[in-house]
Amino acid sequence: MSNGTPLGDFLRARREALKPHDVGLPEHGRRRVPGLRREEVALLAGVSSDYYVRLEQGRENSPSPQVLEAVPQALKLDAEAADHLNRLCLTASQRPHDWGEADVSRQLLQLMDGWEHTPAFVIGPALDIMAGNSLATALHSAFDQFDNLARMVFVDPAGREFYQEWERAAHSCVAELRAAYGHDPESARIAEVVAELSAQGEEFAGIWQMHEVKGKSQEGKHLKHPLVGDLQIKFAAFTVNGAPHQQLVVYQAEPASPTADAFETLRTMAAEPKQAQAVVPAADLAAEGQERGTWACAPDGGWSCRTQEQRGLHGGVPVCRHSMRQTVRRPRMPTRGAHGTRSTHDHREGPSAPPPGPGSPADRTWPRHPGHDPPPRNPERDDQRVQHDGAP
Repeated sequence: MSNGTPLGDFLRARREALKPHDVGLPEHGRRRVPGLRREEVALLAGVSSDYYVRLEQGRENSPSPQVLEAVPQALKLDAEAADHLNRLCLTASQRPHDWGEADVSRQLLQLMDGWEHTPAFVIGPALDIMAGNSLATALHSAFDQFDNLARMVFVDPAGREFYQEWERAAHSCVAELRAAYGHDPESARIAEVVAELSAQGEEFAGIWQMHEVKGKSQEGKHLKHPLVGDLQIKFAAFTVNGAPHQQLVVYQAEPASPTADAFETLRTMAAEPKQAQAVVPAADLAAEGQERGTWACAPDGGWSCRTQEQRGLHGGVPVCRHSMRQTVRRPRMPTRGAHGTRSTHDHREGPSAPPPGPGSPADRTWPRHPGHDPPPRNPERDDQRVQHDGAP
């Protein structure tokens, strides 16, 4: 991420973002450095220039409480940025030891599953999608993968159309990653996400170097879905008790609004594939490779995501925890087949999910789950069908 220390990088970036007139200092002539000089910050914070230089260069890692109060004031940091600075000063032994990945609890999965009219999903520190209900999956159906919010904003072509206020969404994603990085600067997953997105283009890298810090909060969003159009939503995020690294994200629409009607349309469309999905056999799932998660119809009619780490089956709530390199397949929206039957086959999914052949429409394909055999044949009924079909 950088050759400096996390604390020094943060102080340098925030110092360079300020101008002398922002802090009430006169500005004379041409300045050789962007933003404030180190001695100017030291003057505003009431510390020696040498001490502040050591702090920014990483040679002083244990500032006093007085310094931790004075420096944020000198740099005009808000409460979230000041808390971030304090966290960067913590030693490894002082950091919480439970800030790693963990499964989403069954209670939370059941709660989201009960919100049929509200998109809800759980994200991890690196903005990985850890779980989501069926409406959340349908809402993000335009994306290639519903796997990581930062990747969806910066890499997926659908991001710029889906997030109508793209610049705002981009800065928000990076600021949230920065906030999570402050809790765990040694996180391998956050480092992986930052490295991959930085390699994809200069936009993410440029915003990342600004060191903006902001967690998720209550605000509005303007989204646009390719099937139901513009959506004006209210957005809120909640920290999960017992798993502080997880956040529950909830999208809401104003009652009796066009967005509420659009959510209802998506909910109806998301429910339809469950009645006609041709299921990938377990043997085919294993043959597809250990690094890919695959949406599969569950025996109870819900959707599950099977990966090398977990096979989630929670009454319709898809569960997935995977890296950005893995592929998640979504249930596709139904279309009308040649015989008027509903088909949910996605022709992009390759040989693991072949289209139904003649005489075997998708809605007649029996789910082939391990331990879930098709119903026994009835010879008498078959004879009656033959006689009927052969009648003139």
